[in-house]
Amino acid sequence: MENSLTSAIEWETVIGLEVHVELHTKSKLFCACPNQFGSDPNSLVCPVCLGLPGTLPTLNRQALQLHLRAARALGCKIQSFSKFDRKNYFYPDIPKNFQTSQYDLPLAYQGWLELSSDRVIGITRIHLEEDTGKSTHLAHEKGGAGGLVGSRLGSSDITHLDYNRAGVPLLEIVSEPDMRTAEEAYEYVDRLRELMLWLEISDCKMEQGSLRCDANVSVRPRGQRELGTKAEIKNMNSLRSIRDAIESEVARQISVLESGGVVIQETRGWDEVRQTTLGMRSKEEAQDYRYFPEPDLPTLRFSEAEVKAIDDALPELPAARRERYTKQFDIEDPDYLAYLTSEMALGEFFEESVAAGGRADEVSKWMANTVSRLCNEKNVALGQSRLTPQGLGHLLQAIDKNTVGAKAAQTVLELLFVELVSVDAAIDRLGLRQLSGADQLRPILVTVLEESPGVVEEVRQGKAKAMNVLLGKVMKATKGAANAGEARQMLEELIGETL
Repeated sequence: MENSLTSAIEWETVIGLEVHVELHTKSKLFCACPNQFGSDPNSLVCPVCLGLPGTLPTLNRQALQLHLRAARALGCKIQSFSKFDRKNYFYPDIPKNFQTSQYDLPLAYQGWLELSSDRVIGITRIHLEEDTGKSTHLAHEKGGAGGLVGSRLGSSDITHLDYNRAGVPLLEIVSEPDMRTAEEAYEYVDRLRELMLWLEISDCKMEQGSLRCDANVSVRPRGQRELGTKAEIKNMNSLRSIRDAIESEVARQISVLESGGVVIQETRGWDEVRQTTLGMRSKEEAQDYRYFPEPDLPTLRFSEAEVKAIDDALPELPAARRERYTKQFDIEDPDYLAYLTSEMALGEFFEESVAAGGRADEVSKWMANTVSRLCNEKNVALGQSRLTPQGLGHLLQAIDKNTVGAKAAQTVLELLFVELVSVDAAIDRLGLRQLSGADQLRPILVTVLEESPGVVEEVRQGKAKAMNVLLGKVMKATKGAANAGEARQMLEELIGETL
């Protein structure tokens, strides 16, 4: 009877996220070591980031400016007085046995982020800290000759430590427990990622660890105000992993509760292979870290004028730009809007292409489809290609003027993407200048009709698809350069003349 009553409960999910964003600075947070990914292990370290005796940290001003930029873009208040603290814990990826972070006086607090559903997710705090080193867990291959293989979560017996990442400037963005579904959590992180890219705060490459996320997940009976016992999920390395891990953990907690068990507060890891969360350790509380003020760094003080200067320097943000593009350019396709505002450079390219003569609806369509495809195929950003906004605008004008056909223009664009050449020169070099008028088209059409008597007969019998076959032959003969509309009309006239 008890189980049947329990199973009838309608459960509500409560999610809060801690998103960690590595800042795109030249050097680490407290030393001059380069901040870069992919170098040989332990090649970007020095006595300061390794915490050797007698060393003193120096705060990276660029990191501080990026922090303030992100905080104000997320609507956060800025503390007039802030400080750094030592977060003490003993783990191999912390060479100093403490992490320089912020505790009771974070630099930024009480912000917000709006989702597409108009739901507003509160941001509790954003603080600046140094990243940890990277641990790579390995295991002996069973039955092998002492070889090492990557291990699954919780099954390692050898760990390699790389301290290149130790000391890299890191933002921790802590949300309120305002999210109610895994999809909301997915969108929240995606919008944070969009904003960090837009403001050039981070490259946000989750596969490289420059954007990471921990999820605090609990469930409670719907209508109950008291929060349930939460589990913190780690080891999620993609947006899809965040969504899948939360859904799996929610299902686990509900199953535990409905079977009469108790959810314990713990840290759990996401196992991508098994598609489940696994217990790692009991969840630490703030007092476990024995925070105290960092004695080797000065306090941070900011005036209203300094905060206003940050606000004045902020560019138009993605959400505002999407709204403007809808009103100014009548672009309503959500996929096109998302692409054009995924990076500031793409939005600027779009606007310059429109200014160069391209129609906004066509520019957005070509950028979101053909241009993005070329970037993916050649693995280069648009700004690294040879395509200019003026080139795309002039190409679309050429289509409107029937100088080149839409299909042939795809080939022209491929040349413009890799070589700095004018649109007219590219069209002529490729031999794709559109053929139109009786003088240019009639000889070609007559030849196609003479070579296709069977298809011509099908047209006379009223088979509509047959005309498309003839038109296809014309386009092939002209390498896509024939004006399709004129060619179809002239084909109908020529076939009618021979009846």
